[in-house]
Amino acid sequence: MKRTLAALALPAVLLFAGCSSSTSDAAETASPAACPTAKPIENTDLAAAVAPVSLPNGATIVGGRVTTMDGGVGVAVDVCAPSVTTADQLRPLATNLVKAVKVSPLGPTTEAMWVQSYQVEGGQAVNDVKVKDCDFKMHLWNGLPSVEAEQARWEVISG
Repeated sequence: MKRTLAALALPAVLLFAGCSSSTSDAAETASPAACPTAKPIENTDLAAAVAPVSLPNGATIVGGRVTTMDGGVGVAVDVCAPSVTTADQLRPLATNLVKAVKVSPLGPTTEAMWVQSYQVEGGQAVNDVKVKDCDFKMHLWNGLPSVEAEQARWEVISG
């Protein structure tokens, strides 16, 4: 009986030993894309506006800033959404963020808004996707006339 168990155990040990091939060694040395270190959003109105926005799985807000423009401010929000690799994939998330800013204290003074999603791999930005709305004040961002129409308003910068 002991010989039978030993005979069965040996192939199992060899099978598991065979699993640690050079493929896993290569995976350990490769630097997969990852989210950059998040930077606190200094503008408290922007931070409060975007904090409650629902993000896709694995996504996080990694930064945001408010800059002075003629007649108002510009708002930029940086996210890391690993599932986002195209502008069409970013549009729904950007729309949720812009709606939150629109009803915040920043809404009345915001002239334009940018949303960017990216990850970092080997010190370089990858999956860099950017959209903007330079006519923020003219757009209601309230779901009308439709979700599709709102998402189509985004101008694609990259992705």
